[in-house]
Amino acid sequence: MSKEDDENLVRKMTPYLSFLEYAKISSLRSKFAEKCFDILQVPPPPETFNRWLYEQVGQYPSRQTTCDPLLKWPQCASQTSVIKRELYAVMPCRMYPFENCSEIDQIINIYQKLQKFSNIWIGKVKKIVAATSTTEQKDDSNCSLLSKLNELSEKLSKLKTQFPARGKKGDFSAIAAEVTRFHSEISTTLAKIFESKVNELCAWLENEGLKITQEVDAAAEEEAHRLKLIESGGEANVKDEEKTEHKEKEQSNECIDIEKKKKRRRTAELTETEEVDEEDLTSKRCSTKSEAGLRTVCKHEGNALHKKTSCAHYVKCDESSRNYVQLKLYEVEHKSQRSKLLDTIVCQKEMAVRLRQLHELTGIKLKENTIEWQSKLTDRMYCLISRYQTLQIKGEGRGFQWGCPDPFMAFLNQKFSCNCECFASPLNCYCTTFFSAFPDVDWPFGSKGSFFDAIHQNKITEGTYQVNPPFQEGVMERMSNALNAALEHAQTHHSSLRFVVVIPDWSDCTCIKNLLHSPFLSGECALLQQDHAFIQRYSLSPWEEPAQPHFIQTGNSHLFLLETEQAVNDCIPSIETSEASVSSSSSDSDSSSATPSSSSTPSATSSDALKLKRAQHWAKVKPGLCSSFAKPK
Repeated sequence: MSKEDDENLVRKMTPYLSFLEYAKISSLRSKFAEKCFDILQVPPPPETFNRWLYEQVGQYPSRQTTCDPLLKWPQCASQTSVIKRELYAVMPCRMYPFENCSEIDQIINIYQKLQKFSNIWIGKVKKIVAATSTTEQKDDSNCSLLSKLNELSEKLSKLKTQFPARGKKGDFSAIAAEVTRFHSEISTTLAKIFESKVNELCAWLENEGLKITQEVDAAAEEEAHRLKLIESGGEANVKDEEKTEHKEKEQSNECIDIEKKKKRRRTAELTETEEVDEEDLTSKRCSTKSEAGLRTVCKHEGNALHKKTSCAHYVKCDESSRNYVQLKLYEVEHKSQRSKLLDTIVCQKEMAVRLRQLHELTGIKLKENTIEWQSKLTDRMYCLISRYQTLQIKGEGRGFQWGCPDPFMAFLNQKFSCNCECFASPLNCYCTTFFSAFPDVDWPFGSKGSFFDAIHQNKITEGTYQVNPPFQEGVMERMSNALNAALEHAQTHHSSLRFVVVIPDWSDCTCIKNLLHSPFLSGECALLQQDHAFIQRYSLSPWEEPAQPHFIQTGNSHLFLLETEQAVNDCIPSIETSEASVSSSSSDSDSSSATPSSSSTPSATSSDALKLKRAQHWAKVKPGLCSSFAKPK
């Protein structure tokens, strides 16, 4: 895909379009929560809406159906399991694998939660069955499924008799397995009953997402037209506007002249005792003039999303506060020159300073660090922060901006000369070079574009890269496939390529399975929750303390080292441990006993030596990787 094709896939963002994007998607988020409650009688699980957004961001260009940088593929709501998986997970309640089957208290707590929510969902099913039984649309399948739910509920209640008293310890894995089995059966039955309602919700979300892209596209066309007028100085189009305005003024003057004539005629007809109501005549003139002047604007008032061509927008940076920076979006009407405040973004001053630094560095790299380049900083900051605030509303989306701690990144840089991150943003990056989800607003701050686009175009061929993707199953699965594809391409070209991957330790995650079976795996280990922490360098929430970045410990994580053979040989030129001589002697004995025509022995020896080198390399770097990821004391 050429650069021109890539640019045509995404519309050019401006502060006004960013404002519309934020307003519309925020509104859709609230509507989705209301719609979910109307259909399923439960609020959507946390981060469900964001997972739908990130599922689109992490798609390959071939899947993109719109030119919207955020809503690239709204159809994924219906065509993938990203929404359905989250909704089915709360039927009847979210349940995680038992961490400890030796304590009965944990099992009893989960059992009580399962029993409570199962009864709640059974009550909802009864209402559905009762509502359909009174109409012609009676569903016999729901009746049979309700009977099955009642039967499971009765058996679940009887399971309580098998529980020992609280506080006892022992091997209760059999009871835990029974609770898990009941949860699975009840969840499967509820999924069958609510399948049509979940599909209805997903179809609604898909349609609403497509509507937003169409509305913002229309606004973008008018915005592009206005920008062309500004860049070209207006010329013919401006003359047309001036002619139109001149005609309107003539019409307005004619109206005023008519009013004056009426006034003189009326004054002549009045008796000496009568007085002329000057205020009334003036108000009539003003009303007539204003109606004439509002004609071109009224044409756009029917749809608030359409850009007023007679208005301009600009962003003003207010740094009067000691801790915060305010980015204010104003709308200025062309004729009256009156300004109206549309939006205010508040960000931490430290974050604003960091964005200025990244913006200046990018200008230096591109050799465009001119006055014109710096003059665009305020608009670009507004677009950038607005985009990420769209993903972080009402307490959701904060985890998507967590990054690896500075000591960990410093270790990678010192050990492997790692200076690029595959999944980052200007708000959480450690390196000044990184790949990000939104190149349209991130590129002025150092982004090299989308990681998946770079893999698709074979741009990642050598070097060491840090990989910490959004904790979204679809994105992580595509990431694992992309890593293996890049490593395989580099291997065929004898290039030294290495990836250090950090992802959540989810046992049923396809991504982990793909990485564990990768032929390029040198080593892996689990990071316990208490032994490591992620960092939030800057916050998009203005009410949080801006002074210090804080660390977050959330669940267990998994660390992987993937590298090509050339990358291993660069670090471990030869086998140095005692195992080398054992491997060598065993290989010599095998080769002496084998026939000279056997060609399998050298390849097997080479493969074993590579495995041993990988193990040695992992043993060397593992302590440094794990210790640098620990939360500072």
